Amino acid sequence: MRLGDVCDTKRFIAISEGSGSMAPSEKYKGLALSFFKKLKELPTKYDLHNATQYVLPKEILAHMPEYSKETVFPRARVLPEESVKTKWEQFAARKGIVKSKNKSGGRIYDEVKREYMPAFGRGSKNDLDRNWLIEVKEHEDPMVDRHSQLKERKLKNKKDQKLKEYKNLKRTDRIKCFERRDRDDSNV
Repeated sequence: MRLGDVCDTKRFIAISEGSGSMAPSEKYKGLALSFFKKLKELPTKYDLHNATQYVLPKEILAHMPEYSKETVFPRARVLPEESVKTKWEQFAARKGIVKSKNKSGGRIYDEVKREYMPAFGRGSKNDLDRNWLIEVKEHEDPMVDRHSQLKERKLKNKKDQKLKEYKNLKRTDRIKCFERRDRDDSNV
C-alpha cells in the first residue's frame, strides 16, 4: 500500500491510497471517500426535522475565529415553502402576462418643455405644478376647482392601493387579521 496524498487539518486526516500516477479525478474521489468515512465516525445530532448533523471539533476549524466550540455540519436549513400568489400574479399567470422592464426607463416626453421627464415620483409629469392648465369641457361646471379634484383623486387612489395590498397580505397569510398595522395604514 502506497500513500498518495495526505490532507491534514490538525487531527482530522484524510488519506488517499494509491500510486502517484493516478488520474486527478481518481485521487480526489479517494480523498472525498476517506473524508466521508472519517465524517461518519464523528458524533451526530438530529435537528427538528430528523436530519443527521455531524459535530466537528473546534481543532479542525481553529483558523476561523467565528466558529464556536463545535460546528454542526451540514448547517442545513429548511427550504422555504412556495408563497401564495397575489391576485395579480394569479391573473398574470392565467393570461400569460410576463413582467418586462419598461423600455422608456420610466420617462415620458413632455411637449411643453420639450424634454423627457420622470413618469412618476419626484419631478414627474403628473405633478400639480406641471398641470397648471386644465381644460374644461363644455358639459362640465367651470367653477369647480380641478386641482383639488386631482389631489382628492390621488389620495383616494393611494388609499385604495393600500387596502388592496393589505387584503393581499391577509389572503396570503403574511399578516393575521388581528395584527396591528402601521399608523399610516390605519386611516384606510
